[in-house]
Amino acid sequence: MEPLTPPTDVSDDTSPSMGDAAISMSAGPPIDELSGKAIDYGSLESALAAYQQESADLLQAYQQYEKDMDAMENRAKILEWRQLCNATPVYFDSQAELDRHLASRPLNEISSRRHKEIMVIVGQCHALRNYLGHEEITNYDRVLELIDLALQPNSEGETHPVLNLAVHTEAGGLVPFDEVVKRLTKAHDYAVDYPEYFYAVFRMAESYLMDAGSYPVDVDLEKKYREAFTLLRWRYSKKSMLEASFRSREEANQGALEVFQFNNYPQEFDEIIELADEIENAVGQGNWSWLNALDKTK
Repeated sequence: MEPLTPPTDVSDDTSPSMGDAAISMSAGPPIDELSGKAIDYGSLESALAAYQQESADLLQAYQQYEKDMDAMENRAKILEWRQLCNATPVYFDSQAELDRHLASRPLNEISSRRHKEIMVIVGQCHALRNYLGHEEITNYDRVLELIDLALQPNSEGETHPVLNLAVHTEAGGLVPFDEVVKRLTKAHDYAVDYPEYFYAVFRMAESYLMDAGSYPVDVDLEKKYREAFTLLRWRYSKKSMLEASFRSREEANQGALEVFQFNNYPQEFDEIIELADEIENAVGQGNWSWLNALDKTK
């Protein structure tokens, strides 16, 4: 099952599982890359203030959606938000608690990616945590129950086409091509109405493409496709927890390019942009034939 909320930093995200620059404290609070907020990750007050509106909006949406848990998308959103807020068992009720936590960690903890993620979650989930209580917000068994519910048909027999999207059989083999195309098409059509799911659709398509390749592997072509999908992840990572807003095409391309340059690849970034565009356009036209691009037997 794909993560419902795409990670905000996708530069090294390669895992299909359930969806740092050092801080110079003397230069003032760093600017969060997606939100544009100035956040002091060593200050509980700063994190809560930075995400005060998002926290209130999340609680309001949660309370509205939980009124009808038969609705397919309501189940999905409730699960998404509970997964987000369950992603860290570390919450702080005072600055003193945060200070003690940091004092028990390595000296560079405050600049680590993990600590930043924790503080963002602390800020975003503050109102929901107060509403549900700490024990419930960190209850992973409840998250598992919500996963099961989200995958089940509702009273009208409808199942969520993205949450239930699978390109592998239970035995680990690939689902037949024609069936995969049918499933991906249905999931993509759903994502047209709920764009936040494009990320998951492209991830599953990439998973099939890579596993459907034949031997010997065309290393250069496979690498080119991986890079194109990395670029697509930059394009379809949400900027907001509650809205399907994304980076501009230029911002996504630039972000991916900087990561590629840091890792000394690729040689021709224009070709990667072109391939990513081709994949997007083909999918938009219902053309999934490129899923066999790495299979020389087809």
